[in-house]
Amino acid sequence: MNKNKKLKNTSKSKQSSKSDLQVMNEPIAIIGLGCRFPGGVEGPAEFWKFLSEDRNGITDMGNQRWNMDDFYDADRNAPGKMYSRMVGLIDEIDQFDADFFG
Repeated sequence: MNKNKKLKNTSKSKQSSKSDLQVMNEPIAIIGLGCRFPGGVEGPAEFWKFLSEDRNGITDMGNQRWNMDDFYDADRNAPGKMYSRMVGLIDEIDQFDADFFG
């Protein structure tokens, strides 16, 4: 490679680095934010309130989504069974649009 080509390549590299820095310093806009958590939390403000009130979204499962007695056993070594009745569930999970997220 001759001296002129080296200078051109170096110049392009500096320009590329400069434009990369400009892009990194561009302002961004957050146009939406959503979140759902156990305990009925359905947005950032509710999540902050939930945390600041030291609440807990973990509850007894009961039979909310399935018959717990079919799957529960206090013996943690029982095959095919869960040993905890406590869960953290998101409300209205059937409303989740999985196709939207691919």
